[in-house]
Amino acid sequence: MKKRILLCLLLVFLLTSCAAKPQKESPSDTDNSQASSDAARIAYYEELVEELRQELLDVKTALYTSRVECEALQAELDSLQESETQDPSTPPAQTTQFTYTIVGENAVITSYIGNAIEISVPASLDGYPVTAIGDRAFANHPKLVSVSLPSGVQTIGWFAFSGCVSLSRIRIPQTVEAISYGAFENCPAALTIITPADSYAAQYAASYGIARSEE
Repeated sequence: MKKRILLCLLLVFLLTSCAAKPQKESPSDTDNSQASSDAARIAYYEELVEELRQELLDVKTALYTSRVECEALQAELDSLQESETQDPSTPPAQTTQFTYTIVGENAVITSYIGNAIEISVPASLDGYPVTAIGDRAFANHPKLVSVSLPSGVQTIGWFAFSGCVSLSRIRIPQTVEAISYGAFENCPAALTIITPADSYAAQYAASYGIARSEE
């Protein structure tokens, strides 16, 4: 009887010891856990790289915008400095409708002081051929509807016709070789540039989405 009781107690002890013994993780469980950790780490770094790439793109865009604005301001500053260095012994002249300066042997219109709604700029002023429309020369004339520039004009300056909110047509000759920044800023969407198809002004109109006519 005692032997049976001892055997039962020994069996219970052995069963309890086996149940309490911790089980080791199988190699398969360890591999799965490591793979999951590696995947999470890779996903984190990929997200970080994408964020850095977007930040770099934003910085490049900001730098490009700043460079364009800086170049525009520098060009305007150079233009102003060039005007200031002109011979002070030849102050701006004035006609009935225009003020102008003499550069070399040519006249550069600096401002329109009339109030007509249609203007035909003369080919010469006081014997000097008109070769340029200066910066802001016709700017902010709200009643101006039509302008005709003569053959011989070669350049149109910065913001030359900006703010002419009623300007519907302007005739630009084939002799024009340069139209500066903002020349027709804040002009009507219905503005039409009248110029030959193979002229610089025609290319300018196409670039800025301005209507063109040859009539």
